Amino acid sequence: MADRKSILLSEEQLNFIKRASAGKNMLVDAPEGYGKTTALIELCERLPNRKRILFFASDRVAKNDVEEVLKKRNVTVAYFHGFAFKELRKIGVYGEPEELINLFNKVNPDVSEYDLLIADEFQFIDAGSSQMLKNIKYHCDNLQIILAGNTANRFYDKKQFDAKIFADELLGEHEEMRFANCYEVSEYSSDGGDRLSEAGADGEDYASSEDLAETVPASVKKEPVKRLGDGIKIAVVDAELNKNNEVMSVGAVVADSETFEISDERYFIITPENLEGGMFLKELRTGDCINAPAVSREEALQRIAFFLRDNNVKAIYAYNAAFDRGMLPELAEFTWYDIMKLAAYKKYNPAIGQAEACDKNGRLKKDFGVGSMIRRMTGDVSFTETHNALYDARDELKVMELLDRPVSDYEFARVEGDLSSRDDFLFQIEGTNDVVLEDDAISATDAEIILGINKNNIYKLVRKGLIFGYKRDNRYVLSKRSVEEYLEKLEAAEAKKYKKALLGILTTLLGFLIYLWHLAANFY
Repeated sequence: MADRKSILLSEEQLNFIKRASAGKNMLVDAPEGYGKTTALIELCERLPNRKRILFFASDRVAKNDVEEVLKKRNVTVAYFHGFAFKELRKIGVYGEPEELINLFNKVNPDVSEYDLLIADEFQFIDAGSSQMLKNIKYHCDNLQIILAGNTANRFYDKKQFDAKIFADELLGEHEEMRFANCYEVSEYSSDGGDRLSEAGADGEDYASSEDLAETVPASVKKEPVKRLGDGIKIAVVDAELNKNNEVMSVGAVVADSETFEISDERYFIITPENLEGGMFLKELRTGDCINAPAVSREEALQRIAFFLRDNNVKAIYAYNAAFDRGMLPELAEFTWYDIMKLAAYKKYNPAIGQAEACDKNGRLKKDFGVGSMIRRMTGDVSFTETHNALYDARDELKVMELLDRPVSDYEFARVEGDLSSRDDFLFQIEGTNDVVLEDDAISATDAEIILGINKNNIYKLVRKGLIFGYKRDNRYVLSKRSVEEYLEKLEAAEAKKYKKALLGILTTLLGFLIYLWHLAANFY
């Protein structure tokens, strides 16, 4: 984006800034693209730093756009749900994400630190948001209010809320302005030149974007840039367990479904579960997770769910998704898809070598965990998993990016099933070394071959806790390490029995030799 000093404001915008700077309540009424937001940002930039400003954008995306340009410390840029969450959190109040605005209005926290309230695109607010603004006005003495939007494009909620009527009520005595000649060119000139900000010398409006394009000089035109978020938003979620098979951390990344670029992420350590210990306890606070908050499971999953809804996420992707879905039933409202069901098949993953062992369907028989998969697909043999929930979520997203398959290809990998009973999903894990990792997972058939016993006996061993695993899609996924350890115990027991038997034989033989020696001594 070009330097702000290169912006050429219209007379209407300058007139608005002059009148708003005088402390007047104002309503700016204009269609989309007529420079309302630009004028609001410029107003904030020109007001003194002692002025405490609350700037409401229409949604999270708009908030981020404003924050990219407006970086003054005296300006708080927010959107309604996010502001409600932060203010309620200050006083220790939490609620369901969809109820945050109603909860804010019910609790009515003291928000009295602002001098100026700005609401952009106010026509999209509803009854709950409007009451929120009224509550803020109630707490702030001598609060100046500026609303900007398009009253011709009204939004009605179920109560037939009229934004224009609300604006008149909230503003009280105020001035109204209509931007008739301002419009937005795609951005700034590529060489940092002035932005064209009036429809024409004669002040006439242009009827369409085609007319506008013909009028804009070539030096001002800019090729449209594809921004992150143009595609559907998806999420990748991962959980890490403690030694008691309880979730002790959860990480989530939100990314563009077309580019797989991360737009936002969240990570929470869950307490007191994190105090129980586990194989990857030391990884809870590693790298940029060193200052991660430790909260209750209820709060962590509530905040993750709100984070996903806030980003309009409908689908969660995970490697071995049935496991994470089973451990995080609080996220059952989202549709889950298993990345591994594409990554582990030759049909979808050309990085799988012809010589690698696969079943008749082309599925890898071993080395299909995240770490192995990334090493295989990137050629980076030094890559290892961090086993931190956020880092692992990033790695799983990386697998999706390397596969470079459209999300529609994952439809067959949707994870179904009832989550009402978790007892059938995951068996009890008794020790810190008994977690089934992706690289460690084998089937019951593999265990059958290793141990030389039939599947029914394998299942009995699992139920007794002698080997470890969990049930996925009516099949068992077992820990190869625990199977091998059980085999070692069997072999050790057999060896012990052999030594005992051999010792018995040797003792008997020695006794017999002593007996013969006594006989010989007596004879001579």
